[in-house]
Amino acid sequence: MLLPVANTTAEWIARWIGGELIAALAAAGAPPAGRVRVEVDECAGQSAVWERIPG
Repeated sequence: MLLPVANTTAEWIARWIGGELIAALAAAGAPPAGRVRVEVDECAGQSAVWERIPG
């Protein structure tokens, strides 16, 4: 599957998943009111985290 990200690093994939999750929740009428955190594991001990903290 081709993903709409500039690079297929764990950081970019976590960011994309987070954005898709927030959009899906908003479309369902339940936008997240608090922090959203997505962690993607590349392999054992290697991961990336993306967070959206409401301002």
